[in-house]
Amino acid sequence: MDEAKALLFFFEKNPQFLAKHKQVLFIRGRDGIFARHLKESSQLAIYQTHKPFYDQLSAGGFSCLEELKGEYDIAILICGKNKQENLYNTARAFRYLKPNGTFIGVISNEHGSGSYLKHLNTLSPTVQSVIKHKSRVCQISKDSHLNFEILRQSESMADQMRVAEIGLITTPGVFSAVKVDRGSKFLADNLPADLSGSGADLGAGYGYLGWRLLNSTRQIQALASYDAELEAIRVSKKNLEKFQNNVKLEFFWSDVTNGLGKSNLDFVVLNPPFHQERRVARYLGERFICAGAEALRKGGRLYLVANQFLPYEKILVNYFQSVKQIDRANGFKVLVGVR
Repeated sequence: MDEAKALLFFFEKNPQFLAKHKQVLFIRGRDGIFARHLKESSQLAIYQTHKPFYDQLSAGGFSCLEELKGEYDIAILICGKNKQENLYNTARAFRYLKPNGTFIGVISNEHGSGSYLKHLNTLSPTVQSVIKHKSRVCQISKDSHLNFEILRQSESMADQMRVAEIGLITTPGVFSAVKVDRGSKFLADNLPADLSGSGADLGAGYGYLGWRLLNSTRQIQALASYDAELEAIRVSKKNLEKFQNNVKLEFFWSDVTNGLGKSNLDFVVLNPPFHQERRVARYLGERFICAGAEALRKGGRLYLVANQFLPYEKILVNYFQSVKQIDRANGFKVLVGVR
């Protein structure tokens, strides 16, 4: 990971930042050489809301946070590809810094390092940065030069975000946080009216498919929502809470590829991911399909939407008695497998 290499270079050139007594917060941190360097050189806490990365860190003996808390001498952020999430996490990092503490953010050039530096320059005239390993490392002190009003605006965006068209609550970094995903809408539009009983939504995001299902006249008794992103689970709970008096709702911060921990479900719906970071990873879709199939009763149905070029039919026939394409349009297809 180039960003971690760039951070390691930065701290090797600036060893004065780390000491055994210093409290360090690492936002979106992952296991690796740099994280282990921090662990050996300081009192480290890592905030990570992506379940597979969180599990790797926990297994490696790191102190992991599910909620941001405490005060720190240094806050380090690895930025991602989502601009809103980067600005939001930057603002949150400063909230948990001690006065005169140091913020260090790193962003890959392909994720918009120039734009991110421009934003940081609006926060303070004292920004320092260096480019290494196709990434930019930026440094700012939490001092009197800092523009706290811009930080407050960036942090408050999470309280104001709604999905266009439908008004559901969302938050920076959640899948399709600004508008309804076209594939998910295509799937929801093609789900049959006779879906009933107990079901699951895999990769639920902010809860769009569940919201569409439960807003209908379908006789659904229970719905379990799964997502690997903790922030997604938090907002999906809020979006579906109005249904909780009539439907048993469960929410799982979970890596679906490890299975659902359920059986005898009547239906499963999913818009499976097929990217992991910057790479196409079609195996993710197969693992989602496998997990969904194993949780269904005999005769249970799995409905999925996918880009037309993805050959999921070849995977579905390995798990289901019958497989059928329901609809196909605008680059998407909806498939159903009957267990």
